[in-house]
Amino acid sequence: MEHKTSLGRSSLQVPRMGVGAMVWGQPKGLARWTPAQLAYGPSHGTVEEEDALEVSLAAGVNLIDTAEMYSNGASESRVGELAHGKDVLIATKFPPSPFSKTETFPKALEASLARLGRHSIDLYQHHFPSQRVSIPELMNLMADAVEAGKVKAVGVSNYSAEQMRLAHTELAKRNIPLASNQVQYSLLYRKPEVDGVLDACRELDITLIAYSPLAMGALTGKYSARTKASGLRRMLPNFN
Repeated sequence: MEHKTSLGRSSLQVPRMGVGAMVWGQPKGLARWTPAQLAYGPSHGTVEEEDALEVSLAAGVNLIDTAEMYSNGASESRVGELAHGKDVLIATKFPPSPFSKTETFPKALEASLARLGRHSIDLYQHHFPSQRVSIPELMNLMADAVEAGKVKAVGVSNYSAEQMRLAHTELAKRNIPLASNQVQYSLLYRKPEVDGVLDACRELDITLIAYSPLAMGALTGKYSARTKASGLRRMLPNFN
């Protein structure tokens, strides 16, 4: 059974592992919308998604990570459907699209809540920093959402150490901790160890959530010179 741990200084208790739902909700066999989804491969279908959730819950892994941009919103809808009535913690993300601005946050939050079928989101993260989105202003909107009971913990994703410190400082003014920073991190991609992100996480007591911890499958032992990866993935450095 998976042990729980605090997510940063927040009150949220999470397992040490989570399940990524990037391609959930897509038609079976289809991979589209973003280069990352193409790299991870196509959906395996609704039955496999349900089985994946049940196996995870049986092992005590009840944290599911999705985002508004995954499958153009279909991932959030599917996660909400599968998680209904179950002890599932949901992490999702405010979109980084070039059309997103700070002032679109409230509408985006309500849309994610509607797709998930929930009154609150366990961990709401800013997916990518953007010049169109002011970090101080966004963190204050995040704080408003926490105080309104619509968000339980605030996180960021793909933030540098400097950006993370700024977000942490702004939230602290509202007595709300920055719970996490979700970044790419694996034995084959160790940039957080040298760019200051891991050090800042340790200093500020912010949980580093690693995405692609198995390097998009390169560390699973599934692929070799004889067993090639398919799609866009085969063009990535770890697979060629």
